[in-house]
Amino acid sequence: MRILQLVTIGVLVVFLFVVVHNNLGLRDERKQAEEKVNALQQELKSKEDNQIPVMTTPQQKAVSIAERFVHSYFGYTRHPVKEEVETYVTDNLMKDLTFQESKRKYAGGVKSTISDLTVYYGMHTSTTQSLFFTFNNRFTVSDVTSTIDSYLRVEIIKENDKWKVNAMSINQF
Repeated sequence: MRILQLVTIGVLVVFLFVVVHNNLGLRDERKQAEEKVNALQQELKSKEDNQIPVMTTPQQKAVSIAERFVHSYFGYTRHPVKEEVETYVTDNLMKDLTFQESKRKYAGGVKSTISDLTVYYGMHTSTTQSLFFTFNNRFTVSDVTSTIDSYLRVEIIKENDKWKVNAMSINQF
């Protein structure tokens, strides 16, 4: 009988050792899995924070409108033409734009052209779009040409189902 008790205790000790050993292994696996999950969550959060919004067709149309505005308002002979610009801007912005010819008369007139236009996309919603443009604005006055680096920020809104430039700020150097 004593032998049977010793064998039973021996089996129980071996069983307990196997259970403890397996438990430690499972704890290590769980800890590794938790670390992997945390690392993946941090990577996902980082990607979400740095994610560039995907342009949709409506936003692409807004960008196209803004580019046409830039060419029509900053590219002209003598002065910007109101009729060419007003289809691209809201009434609010139209009040702030200038369309008069210079008070000084220049032989050969004034010509403004746009080159190297680059667009940078900002935040957008289904009815708004922020854009930043860089371009060279080349002025020719009486056969003398000068080029100015230009930096333009525009806010575009959807007004009556049409995209229009609502606000702008420009720096030229």
